Amino acid sequence: MKRTTSHRRSALTASSGKQPASETRKVRASKSDPPRGVSFSMRTCIALTAAAVVLAFANSFYGVFLFDDQPNIHENMSLRSLQATWEASGTDVPSGLWNRPVGRWSLAVNYWISGLEPWSYHAVNLAIHLVASLILLDLLRRTMHLRGTPLWIREHANPIALVVTLVWAVHPLQTESVTYIVQRLESLMGMFYLATIYCLLRGARSRRHWWWYAAAVASCWLGAFTKEVMVTAPVVALLYDRIFLSRSWLTVLRRRGWVHAMTLPSSIYLVWAARRLPLLPRPASRPSIPSPFSDYTDPWNYLLSQPGVLLHYLQLTFWPRGQCLDYMWPVADSWPEIVLPGLVIIVLLTASFVALWRWPRLGFVGLASFLVLAPTSTIIPLRLAFEHRMYLSLAGVSLLTVLAAGWAIRRSIDDPTQQRRVAIGLSTIVLLSLIVTTHLRNTVYYSRLAMFQDNVAKAPENIFAYMNLGDYYLEVDDPASALPLFQVTTKIKPEDARTWTCVGCALKELGKLDQAAAMLKRAVELNPDYSQANHHYAVALEQLDDWPAAVEHFEKAIAQDPGNATIHNDVAVALGSRGLFADAEGYLRQALLLNPEHGEAHTNLGSMIMSQGGSPREAEFHFREAVRLQPDSREAALNLQRVQQLAAPAAVGDRKQKG
Repeated sequence: MKRTTSHRRSALTASSGKQPASETRKVRASKSDPPRGVSFSMRTCIALTAAAVVLAFANSFYGVFLFDDQPNIHENMSLRSLQATWEASGTDVPSGLWNRPVGRWSLAVNYWISGLEPWSYHAVNLAIHLVASLILLDLLRRTMHLRGTPLWIREHANPIALVVTLVWAVHPLQTESVTYIVQRLESLMGMFYLATIYCLLRGARSRRHWWWYAAAVASCWLGAFTKEVMVTAPVVALLYDRIFLSRSWLTVLRRRGWVHAMTLPSSIYLVWAARRLPLLPRPASRPSIPSPFSDYTDPWNYLLSQPGVLLHYLQLTFWPRGQCLDYMWPVADSWPEIVLPGLVIIVLLTASFVALWRWPRLGFVGLASFLVLAPTSTIIPLRLAFEHRMYLSLAGVSLLTVLAAGWAIRRSIDDPTQQRRVAIGLSTIVLLSLIVTTHLRNTVYYSRLAMFQDNVAKAPENIFAYMNLGDYYLEVDDPASALPLFQVTTKIKPEDARTWTCVGCALKELGKLDQAAAMLKRAVELNPDYSQANHHYAVALEQLDDWPAAVEHFEKAIAQDPGNATIHNDVAVALGSRGLFADAEGYLRQALLLNPEHGEAHTNLGSMIMSQGGSPREAEFHFREAVRLQPDSREAALNLQRVQQLAAPAAVGDRKQKG
């Protein structure tokens, strides 16, 4: 408003003859006026944002399915058709997608487009992140133009919004939400979170406010059905309304009370729904690797450990070195690990509340960043640290940092031209560095081997990093490389049955059955209720011809994990080796009921059908499925070729009879 008034006064003065136009220009360019910024149109800002995001994440398309992609995509039968997704009940859906139908449907559409080819999943992830970036760009720009914003920020609203958005959009911390496929749930939720506030702002400044308010409510509920972190969005939207759009709480209630009344129930729903969720996702049924998902701590220890985690997030924000997909962050168990980080976080949180009182707009940014992190960084015991949790909060840190840098430049440099040069140069250096770092971080997602090796290097105390790398070597028939990795885990956690189970599996693959049985027996003694230990111990005992003991442990394994198709497959193999073909066939059919895309079970059932003189067509079907699911399996390919050769003469005979 001040700028418009001064322009009107200058125009009136010039037209009245009291002051020449040249003098007016001198007044406008005087030292007391704020410096003019670089002229960035909104179209230019949009184009630069899109180009930067695509450039930073172009190589994300080379990424493969990793970790939680396995249970949520590869083994998720509810994605196999849109009808299956619609009809899926709670028991058919992996826990990582429980009460998250929007995210589940997005994955189902990807499966419909490209099956288990990752390219379409990456395309959608990139599109979600780009849309979120553009929403953030316009949200920042429009917010900075609101009444009460310092004049120098309003006059530079476009370039400031652009730099903040670019820092947020191309930051390496975002790779876990963009390149890691299943974590699109975080970026999709973030997009709806930003859209809720953006539509609220647009509605307050538009004649068609009903449409914008309806979009705000819809965005809030879509976010709630995407991920539980959305629980704080109605609170943040309410604070934004009061601080930026309204003069009082009464104004909020009078003008947009009904909007907030329709969004707040989404938070209530999420709190209620969270009570029905397991605290951690169920693991995939892996043939040799135990689940890491039972290693969570109680709420109190979780809360005491979070300050150190939050400071690590901040460190990665300013110096993104040492990123790790799975930290297996240790519980803080000493006073220095608890008190010192805790004091820093208390100071930052207190500063946010003080700023909320003294400088509400700055305080809002700090408090909103904490509120976004609150569901995963307070007392709900999940895994302690994951970088994708900073997806939205990074925007707040970026905004405060860019504003602080702009303020420092204005205070330290008087010449407006020099100010612009320094700002542009500094922004360019930072953004290019972030884009290059993000591009390099994406390369770790190119293969499971690269990711597992990176995880071992970054988290040397994480037993599951070693287990995953060892499991990879087992899958490529290199148990000799897997064994030393598994042995490291027994030194890190000698009382953990899972570590000895892995050692036993590697020894079994090396043909050292006696040693394998000894390791697996120790695992069973440490944890008699651990299904994987009983499962692999039973396999070793059967190979050692101790059939009665093998049956006992097979039965225990199935009772402990009745939904594990791999256990049923291995029982069938053991029964088949003893000539019990009818029983073996029953277990194989049960395995395929549990997991219709279990490649080994298809191969074994096809072989079982052929060995008993069954239908060649049915056997061919199972071999075809095995080849589709395991294209590198030589056994499946040879079996398919043989059954096709057997079926060819029969098909010729049928044609002759018909003729």
